[in-house]
Amino acid sequence: MGIQINGQTDTISATDGGLVVSGAELPTVSNLNATGIITATSFRGDGSLLTGIAATTNVRTNSLVVSGITTATGGIQVGATTSIIIGNTTIRSNSVGIGTTSTTGRNAGVGTAAGSVIYNSTNSAFEGFDGTNWSFMAGQRSAFHVYLGSTQSVVIADSQSPAYSDAVVQFNTRSVDLLSEFNTSNYRFYPTYSGYYFLGATLCWQGNNSIINGGEMVAGFRKNGTNRIATHFSRTFSAGSYAERGVFQTLTWTGYLTAGDYVETTWYQRSGQTLVLTSAGYNATGGGTQEISNFHGFRIA
Repeated sequence: MGIQINGQTDTISATDGGLVVSGAELPTVSNLNATGIITATSFRGDGSLLTGIAATTNVRTNSLVVSGITTATGGIQVGATTSIIIGNTTIRSNSVGIGTTSTTGRNAGVGTAAGSVIYNSTNSAFEGFDGTNWSFMAGQRSAFHVYLGSTQSVVIADSQSPAYSDAVVQFNTRSVDLLSEFNTSNYRFYPTYSGYYFLGATLCWQGNNSIINGGEMVAGFRKNGTNRIATHFSRTFSAGSYAERGVFQTLTWTGYLTAGDYVETTWYQRSGQTLVLTSAGYNATGGGTQEISNFHGFRIA
């Protein structure tokens, strides 16, 4: 069954039971073919069988829901005050909002494409993905500076447990830690991002006249508990009342760290006596905290 209109000037009139007249409805038909123009105030239905509109240049609707893939060969244009919203991403005429996620949400991503950009609310930073690692792009940068808030006594290496092992320097006070990467409970630096870092440390130690000549003094950076990545080696000097006291050791390191690594400062001494690491310097009294024994670093790239 069908109703066919063979020209734009043709008309159809209806009586009761016929076509639309002042609000009445057309009867249900299997096909409605028109070679001219059909004008209506509205169309109803889900449009699932709508075909043959490939050459249409102007389709207007208040809401268009597409359950499949839409391909636009000529681009998509929206008004100046209109946004294109894709999940948490918003595209406007004068800005692109990339959305926000946390480190947990970022790491839960499956099949993240190289070149992806997010704003990480955990670190308050923009991050980019190179296909393997996430790196910060802007916002807060990785930098820290910690120091000994109190003295630390270090016995000779022979008496360490296990014997001849390094002691971890107990930097327990922060002065700078932009991304909260230094743990003052286990005295380790945990980089948030993979990349190249500069690390530096200064140790000030005190002894007395019983220091032996030629005692070994080794300061170092140790990565992941086993790999010593930097070392400063020196020997003690003793000459009665001129024995070394309030001596400084410094070390620096530049290299690549992966997120999840950790670095700690270690000290090994065989001076013949227990020595004290301090931040106040030899015989310093009052004058506030000097932060002489310190550990610091920042991300380069």
